[in-house]
Amino acid sequence: MKTNYGDFALKYIPYNENLESVIVKLDLLGIESFVIPLKNSYNRYISSVDNIYFMVLPWYEEDGALLKDLKLRFFLNVLATLHSKSFYVIKVNEAFFKQTYDFIADKIDDVAETLDKYMTRIERLDYKSPSEWLFLLNYPRYMEAINKANSALEKFSRKCENKSSLRMVFTYNNFNYDHILLKTRKVIGVENIEVSPPVYDIFYTFSCLNEVSIDFETYYKEYFKTFILEDYEKEWLTALIYIPQIQFSNNEAVNISNICYSLNYLKNAQEIAKIISLKYKEEGEKEDK
Repeated sequence: MKTNYGDFALKYIPYNENLESVIVKLDLLGIESFVIPLKNSYNRYISSVDNIYFMVLPWYEEDGALLKDLKLRFFLNVLATLHSKSFYVIKVNEAFFKQTYDFIADKIDDVAETLDKYMTRIERLDYKSPSEWLFLLNYPRYMEAINKANSALEKFSRKCENKSSLRMVFTYNNFNYDHILLKTRKVIGVENIEVSPPVYDIFYTFSCLNEVSIDFETYYKEYFKTFILEDYEKEWLTALIYIPQIQFSNNEAVNISNICYSLNYLKNAQEIAKIISLKYKEEGEKEDK
């Protein structure tokens, strides 16, 4: 919107009864990198007309350059700052960790079953397509990832025995390179911010990334130096990232692309798992376990 007072962005959003209070608290944190909506005449950030909800935000120009590596590095630093400044501890019962364990275990079992059924079908074929050969040759890598996910999950369960507290933070839940404005050092898209465990935000961001040329290791080290995970969170996150992400298609070209994508995901997961397992000191120094 072009006005006499400058340019602004009008963004329609789905109804979220908690968003107003979240943005109030986000503004109080004073993290200048996030673009905060402007307040309306009722001193609220979220406006509505006929049950249509929207925000008005300052407009920032961006040069359009991709620069994914620089954007990712900047974003992870902002995310680490958000988690560090917003975290607090709540009391939970053991049922929470049991439910989390069961949820991840079911997801691992579902993926393992899908991989096993596809493998069984391929083994029965006299003629195998290029994508089927690609999967067949890399099947051990998928099984290794499943085993590592199960191993991390069991460690998570042991570390949560008799545990009655849980860290909560403001989670961004909206990673997109288009939301990262390098020119003005800003991050837009605050409408998905909510309060949840930090593990889910880190995992969501990682699952959106599958670049070949970006040095994930360096950038995630910077994150984990700023926001140091507790031991149970490390195993929780490791279990999630090791679960293979793959979709099969009847289209041969698409299937090859999907398998290559999933194999690169596993490669990145292995690299990030190593970073997660490091010990980080409060002053930012690290040492291997």
